[in-house]
Amino acid sequence: MPTEREIANIQLRVPAATAATPPAAGRVANRQRFLWVDLRVARGEASVCEELATAFQGTKVSEPLEIGKAIRVHRPSFTCFEFDQPDRRRLQALQATKLYFPSLPILMLTEAHSEALATWSFRSRVWDYLVKPVTFEELAWRARALYRLAETTRAPGERHNLFPSQPVPVGERVGRSIPRTATTAARDYVHAHLDERISLATAASLCHLSVSEFSRVFKREHGLTFCDFLLRSRVAKAWELLASPRATVSEVAFAVGFNDLSYFTRIFRRYTGTPASEYRKASVQRLAETGSVFTPLPGPGV
Repeated sequence: MPTEREIANIQLRVPAATAATPPAAGRVANRQRFLWVDLRVARGEASVCEELATAFQGTKVSEPLEIGKAIRVHRPSFTCFEFDQPDRRRLQALQATKLYFPSLPILMLTEAHSEALATWSFRSRVWDYLVKPVTFEELAWRARALYRLAETTRAPGERHNLFPSQPVPVGERVGRSIPRTATTAARDYVHAHLDERISLATAASLCHLSVSEFSRVFKREHGLTFCDFLLRSRVAKAWELLASPRATVSEVAFAVGFNDLSYFTRIFRRYTGTPASEYRKASVQRLAETGSVFTPLPGPGV
């Protein structure tokens, strides 16, 4: 879950076959721009994105809180997120961008690579995922494709998906192997199906355990009951979604699996100490004033 204020969720995916040819450096119309989000740990090292920024009028930002303002000011055709060792905090900045700019394609470059990270990126609607080293020609080809995509998708309004983001892969460095426990399948299922009814029996069956055995093992591994974990997970996702000015309290409640609005408001306040309506109002105000909305969820993380 978010541990710092950040910006978040994309919906647009380009068709698999996009005809394009590598562009010549410097031959890009003034309206064609992109935003380079440099979230590398070692920012002092050379990057192929520097050459791309010169050829394609790129604007660079290096802090998550700068992303929203840069997109509003420069109106880029796409955003290129560059990582060397992506951790949860940095990946949540990408998720935040997708939430507030759902029609803006995102290109992701990373040095550390794992199957979990690649799967997460595509489920999160990243347009393309590249493992470095990447040549300028490879990157330029994709830039041209994205510029052409931007030309064909400019239309009034934006498509918006209230519940699109995927849980960031567990682990401080997603390139590391992720230890699995006896109840990992249930935990992962919860994060992927928060908008659905999830029973204790369903969770137990996913782990090939009886209900009573599953309850004991889950409490031992996670330090809380499965029911408490499920409610905390729903509230944590609601905390994230309520930061969006597009989302109403009732929409968020249903999006995270609550069918009773009054029950949702009671549970949200119990776990956060803040009424959902007041939190949403404060988030919208913060967005208008600072361009940032994310605040850490109070209490234990999920």
